[in-house]
Amino acid sequence: MDVKYIYPKKVDKLNLGSILGIIVGLTGFAAGIRSITADFSDMWFGFVMMALGIIAVVGSCFAFSRRYFILAIVGGICAVLDMIPLLFYGIGIIGIVPLILIATSKREFKM
Repeated sequence: MDVKYIYPKKVDKLNLGSILGIIVGLTGFAAGIRSITADFSDMWFGFVMMALGIIAVVGSCFAFSRRYFILAIVGGICAVLDMIPLLFYGIGIIGIVPLILIATSKREFKM
């Protein structure tokens, strides 16, 4: 009896990078909201974190749809910048992973 595989044998790097980029962007957006509501003296920092989070989410959505490679890379760079404040906690390295996965999947994008 022949058994068919339900799951793909290979992990799609671009989809994984896109999903991680969306998670990182939403995390940065939430950190920006928290920064604004917790201490009003750091409002500019909160707005910067929120803007970087939005750009990271939009760029990751472009990467997920495999369109506009440059905007997907910009979103990955914003994801890295969004996670810089979390480097002290050890989870900031997660921001680099979406950028690497998206950048190595350039051939999958539609031109």
